[in-house]
Amino acid sequence: MDFETAVTYRMAYGLAHALAEGAEQNHPGRHRSNAAAGGTAGVILAEVVRRLGGGQGTDADVIREGVEDALAGRRPRW
Repeated sequence: MDFETAVTYRMAYGLAHALAEGAEQNHPGRHRSNAAAGGTAGVILAEVVRRLGGGQGTDADVIREGVEDALAGRRPRW
């Protein structure tokens, strides 16, 4: 695994985690007013892909893994 892949995974994980709990946490901020906050897995994945500019090749797989791990409540893989 290279450095860029690890960073992409952690960014996807962190953003998905923040969006998933955005509807539960009543703190003002950028995730609370986002339409994806507290949404379904598909909506959160689409938002993370949009923000990270992925969606093709290896980046798409890494982003999807990060989002799936975050939404399943698992700790980051690395």
